[in-house]
Amino acid sequence: MFVVIGNHRSKKILAAGVLLAAAVIPFAAGNAAGKLDDKKTVLDLDYGVALYNFYLENYLEAAKVLMAAKELGRLPKQPEDANILLGGIYLQYGLHLDAENLFSNLIDEKAPPQLRDQIWYSIGKLRYQKGLRDDAIRAFEQIRGSLDKHLYNESQLLLANMLMQKKEYDQAAAILKKLPGGSVDAKFAEYNLGIALFRGGREIEGAEYLAEVGRLESGDPELLALKDKANLALGYALLGQEETNKARAFFQKVRLKGPFSNKALLGFGWSHAMKKDYETALSSWLELRSRKKTDSAVYESLLAVGYALEQLKAYPQAMQSYLEAIQLFKDEVTRLDMAIQEVQTGKLMNFLVSQALGDERGQLTEEGLLRDVPEFRFITSIVSSHRFNEAIKTLRDLRLMRSNLEYWSAALPAYEDMLALRRQAYEERLPQLMPEQGVYKIAAFKDEKNLYEEEYKRIVQQHDLNAVASEKEAKLLERLNKIKEQLRGVGRQMDATEYGNLEYKYNLYRGLIEWDISTTFNARIWKLKKGLTQLDREIKKTEEQQRTITTAKTRAPRGFEGYNRQIDGMNKQIRGLQSQIDKVYELQQQQVQEIIVDQLAWLRDRLAEYLDQAQFSLARLQDLASEK
Repeated sequence: MFVVIGNHRSKKILAAGVLLAAAVIPFAAGNAAGKLDDKKTVLDLDYGVALYNFYLENYLEAAKVLMAAKELGRLPKQPEDANILLGGIYLQYGLHLDAENLFSNLIDEKAPPQLRDQIWYSIGKLRYQKGLRDDAIRAFEQIRGSLDKHLYNESQLLLANMLMQKKEYDQAAAILKKLPGGSVDAKFAEYNLGIALFRGGREIEGAEYLAEVGRLESGDPELLALKDKANLALGYALLGQEETNKARAFFQKVRLKGPFSNKALLGFGWSHAMKKDYETALSSWLELRSRKKTDSAVYESLLAVGYALEQLKAYPQAMQSYLEAIQLFKDEVTRLDMAIQEVQTGKLMNFLVSQALGDERGQLTEEGLLRDVPEFRFITSIVSSHRFNEAIKTLRDLRLMRSNLEYWSAALPAYEDMLALRRQAYEERLPQLMPEQGVYKIAAFKDEKNLYEEEYKRIVQQHDLNAVASEKEAKLLERLNKIKEQLRGVGRQMDATEYGNLEYKYNLYRGLIEWDISTTFNARIWKLKKGLTQLDREIKKTEEQQRTITTAKTRAPRGFEGYNRQIDGMNKQIRGLQSQIDKVYELQQQQVQEIIVDQLAWLRDRLAEYLDQAQFSLARLQDLASEK
């Protein structure tokens, strides 16, 4: 709203059209990827993990999970859902080209209708965000009837908004009229429909829709703000038609504590001033002047107060009001110049990003900024805007990615140390695992095993009982042999009967032992065979181990070299990514600076105009005083 003092009231009234022209609300709140289907069954674990992180707004972690899962082929059942989710995350990070390529590849003749509609919705929203209006309209027109109700309503709101930008108000109104009522989307549709009809020359019909929105009852802060905006738009529209009483009624419906209360107070004052009720107008503007200097309406009230006092012929008070306004405008212009300089030198970027890092969602709070950086009162509308917060969140994410790369850059030397330790351990232990004489010992074992096999064959062929006797049995047999020799030595000196008894006992004991060995001969031979077989297995196992060690001895050095190459490659990749992130961070920082500087410069120019008007009005009063 631009105030002109004197006989230029018509310009002031026409400025109300600026408010109405900027009043279109494109769509209700929603994330960049659209609203996901809460009832969708999760069939792939990695998709579920990514979805969980997505709902927590941990978009970077969700993207990492999806990209790794795609690379490893771990999304066999929900590849389309995963790609749609990944495309939404790409949108969240502003990777419009990657997102569009991903979505476009999903569209083919075999795609289910619901999937096709969801992809066309995502492509249309993507093109809308990129400013490709005609391409976005074509994408939204591809949507049929299979899209989720909420997403369909949002797509139609966006489509109508773009048609209104093309000044095709009748088409926009026709689309908005088809949207179902009874939802939040419907209220936004009614508001935009009222604006479309109003701009299309159907003011009465458009005013009815705006008035309907202005009467809604809700506890939703978003809908209450919409209600205030509708009443404000109607108030200024009627003010432009000099319907001051009707306009005043709509201004009075705007909440005094809402975000549009300042503009409502300003318009309310003008609705009285146009009826020459300057005292009532003055009381409204004095209330507005006492508020925080956060938007143009408060600054305009400084001029409006002087104007009302001047019309009441309170010239000294009017001059004093203009003098105070002039001093305040000068001070504010100076502060704005300083704020612009601080933004351009980058001093505020670290503060902004640190504030965003302190919040789980990377959001900046107006209260915190105003407390720590008073200059931000000039740009409260920017601070609370989606565009500004998304830009800051992008800076936050770039900072986090840079920190992540720094962590891995610091961790890689540890991997190099681990590799060096493993190489050293390998070189130290290999001789112990494979001594030089090991081969010769295995050959000796094989020769001994061959001898054992020959001995086994002999025992079997000769049925050698002594060879299979146990240690105890062998000792008994040896003892019996010695007894027999003793008997032979003393046999001539003994009585034949006594000798015969001793010889009988000898033969009995020996027969018992040999009988025991003979009856278990086959079992004992089987145990010998089993031992030889086990020995053969162990020798073969040892030979296999020796071959494995020999192969490892040959391959291990090449493996260490391969890991070294991987670590070197990762180092180069990390340095390259760090360089890219630094460049993107600088560009993003410039974008944030431009957003802030543009707002500050706009307000500075506005205040400079107010300053000129205040000085002109003061000079006029001084000339009038000097004439008298």
